Amino acid sequence: MSRRKPTTSSRNLNAAKPPTARRHSQQAHGTSSGREHGPEAAKVKPKTQRRNRKLVRNSILLMFALSSIGVGGTWIAHISFFRVQHSTVVGAVHEDAVKVLRQSGLLAHPTMLGLTDHAVLANLGQFAWVTGVQVQRHWPNSVVLRIYETHAVAVAYNPQNQLEYVGAEGQDLGPAPLNANLPTLSMVVPAKKWPYPKVGLGAVSVAQAIPKTFGSQISMISEEPNGTIRVGLTTPVTFILGPAVDLEKKFVAMASVISNYTLSPGETIDVTIPGEIAVTPTKG
Repeated sequence: MSRRKPTTSSRNLNAAKPPTARRHSQQAHGTSSGREHGPEAAKVKPKTQRRNRKLVRNSILLMFALSSIGVGGTWIAHISFFRVQHSTVVGAVHEDAVKVLRQSGLLAHPTMLGLTDHAVLANLGQFAWVTGVQVQRHWPNSVVLRIYETHAVAVAYNPQNQLEYVGAEGQDLGPAPLNANLPTLSMVVPAKKWPYPKVGLGAVSVAQAIPKTFGSQISMISEEPNGTIRVGLTTPVTFILGPAVDLEKKFVAMASVISNYTLSPGETIDVTIPGEIAVTPTKG
C-alpha cells in the first residue's frame, strides 16, 4: 500500500490555521491596542452629544418661558381690565374724601401693578392733615385708599390773626374754632410767617407731651427767642420750663406742685431744674 505525499495546498491550509486561531483568541480576550478601543469610544461619543443637545434644548425652553412671563406680565399690566376702575377712600376725617380721591390720581385709571403708596402720597401734598396712605388692591381693578391723618396738639394765631390748628410736627392744619379745647401757642417775638415747624418747635413739643392728668388745665404755651418755654394754667399761674428738654421730669414737678400746694393767681413757678422748684409770689 503506497502512501501519497501531502500536496502543497494541504500544507498551506494547515499552515493558515494557527493565525486564524490567534485572531479569534485575541478578539475573545481583548487587547490593549487602539483599534480594540474604537467601538467603546464610538459608544460614549453619541451619549455625550445627546446629553449636550438636551441641555441646550432645556436652556432654550427656559429662556422662552421667562420671556413669555415677562411679556405676559407687561400685557396684563396695561390692558384696561387690570387698570383701576373702582376707588374708595376711607379714613379721611378732616379732609374732603372726594377731593382726596380726585387729587390722588386714581381717577386717571393707572395700572394696578404700578400703584405705590409713595406715589399716591406725593400727589396729596396739599392736604395738611394727611401724613400717610395705604393702597389696598382688590383684583382685578378695585382699590381702597386708606388715609392716615395727623392730630392737632394745639392752636395758634397765624400772621393774619386767624386761629389755626397746629399739627404734631408744627404744621398749619387749617382753621380752628375759637372754643377749641387745646392750648394756644404763641411766640414772645411775633413771627412774620408760621413759625412752629422751626423756631416754635419747642412749644409744639411741650404741647404734644403734656400729660392727660392736668392737660385740660393748660391754656397757653409760649416760647421765648432763647428757647425758654412758659406754660400758663387756667388758675391762672405760670410755670417756667426752660428749654424743651427733660419734659417728663418737669411735668412730674408741675403735677406735684399742682397737687400739693395752694397757688395764688399770678404766681410763677420755675421748674427748669425739677429738683429745685422756685416760686415767685404775685406782685402787688
